Amino acid sequence: MNERERMDAWKEIEGNLLSEELVPIIPAQEWKGLTLLVENLVSSNVCSTEEKGRIVAELDSDVEVVLLFEKMLRRRIDFLSLHGLSRPLPVSDPSRPPPPDCHLDTWVRRKSGNEVGDMWARRTCILATSAGMLPVTDLAVTFVLWAEAGFPEPPKKMGEEVALIKLTEDFVDFRNRVIEEERVQNERLMEREERRRRELERIREQIEQQDELEKGIEDADKEISRMSWRELMEVVQSTVPDGDQIGQHKKEIAERMLCPAPQ
Repeated sequence: MNERERMDAWKEIEGNLLSEELVPIIPAQEWKGLTLLVENLVSSNVCSTEEKGRIVAELDSDVEVVLLFEKMLRRRIDFLSLHGLSRPLPVSDPSRPPPPDCHLDTWVRRKSGNEVGDMWARRTCILATSAGMLPVTDLAVTFVLWAEAGFPEPPKKMGEEVALIKLTEDFVDFRNRVIEEERVQNERLMEREERRRRELERIREQIEQQDELEKGIEDADKEISRMSWRELMEVVQSTVPDGDQIGQHKKEIAERMLCPAPQ
């Protein structure tokens, strides 16, 4: 590829990645990273930008991984605009707002035999840890380099979604599996909610029982304080059923009143 062809390829990739209305508002930090991104895409063997605003990387003959680059960039521009920034602030800056979204907005999609496009795909957002200061273009470069290496050590969720895509024989099979997976997830969610409801109910009952016990003990103290010594004797000699905490408390108080501890 000569220099003219190289420049044409750069312009084509840049035009595919960015909508015209984005160009005037792209932060300087993103422009710098864009140069490195385009350079890596020009020489990439597995990534393409034929889909507007996206980087599509081949995983194997059945699956491709799609990075929604323009969507990520728009989200970052909106974040910076909201906080009046030109770039993310370091963690040490006391005026720093909450960190920007550092997820790689990726989807795994069926490649071979796919006539329904994005419908035969699963989202698998990947957190770029410790990347709060990096521009989106740098995150995209990381994605391209990861793709060139064959996506080694993918996150568990990504591996599960790739396995689902590869397992499905056709789109109907894929939809059926997704529906079944959603049904199972909903059942699990309902089970967790039911367990949470029961736990909250158990805690509420315990609180009510404790309140009743404390009120009963308070009333028992008042009752005992008004008793004659004969009535106290009757309480001391009475049989208290197992588990009757208030009865046991009355008996202990009556015993102390009849036989006070030596001073």
